[in-house]
Amino acid sequence: MKFTISISAAALLVLASVVAASSSVAQIKQEVANIDNKVGLLNEHLKVNSLNYFSGLAVHQSSQDVIGAIKAGSKSALEFTGTATDAEAKEILQTLAGTEVKVNTAIKRMIALKEEFVKLGVLSLAQGSVKEFQTETHTFSAQLIKLAPAYEKQAAKALAAKFNADLDECATAYNSEASGSASGSFGGAGQAGAGQAGAGQAGAGQTGAGQTSAGQTGASGEGSASGQAGTKSGSLRAVKFGSN
Repeated sequence: MKFTISISAAALLVLASVVAASSSVAQIKQEVANIDNKVGLLNEHLKVNSLNYFSGLAVHQSSQDVIGAIKAGSKSALEFTGTATDAEAKEILQTLAGTEVKVNTAIKRMIALKEEFVKLGVLSLAQGSVKEFQTETHTFSAQLIKLAPAYEKQAAKALAAKFNADLDECATAYNSEASGSASGSFGGAGQAGAGQAGAGQAGAGQTGAGQTSAGQTGASGEGSASGQAGTKSGSLRAVKFGSN
């Protein structure tokens, strides 16, 4: 009786392993579809010409979602011990070919918005996301090539090269010299904006002082003009962080 139970348990384990292997391709397809979806959402957040605190935070969070999806895809591909058929591999590659087009578009937009991250004082945060995006893409690309059957191996290598080139281009652009502050976080950017707004108010106070002085003596006219210039400069800085 015990022998029969042991045989049955062993048979169930074998069956479970077969089911797991047959469902692995389905899991990889699901992960690939998720990557494609997350990249599409990132592109939506990048459809802007400038960034403020909230839109910049949305881009950062969306890029983290993409990175998370890529990590999950790499994990599924790494754990897959079976062999994908040519048809299955072709389907996955076709989906990823469309994803690569979206990634390329996202990269172009990210590069165009680099100076906006500089203005917000969070370039280092953006650089970190780009670096992680690049690293995870290279890892996923390697798994993609490993997963592909012989018939689709060259197509997988070509597609992986495109993904890697996209992220390498972005990393190069973000690591090049840029003007402005390269440190901080989105919380810090909000504080910086508030501080600059305060500077604008201080400038306004100087204007009032300049005008009063001008009323008392003609020689104070230069002080009044200087105060008014301080107001305009402070106001512009406040608008820059508050109105985007």
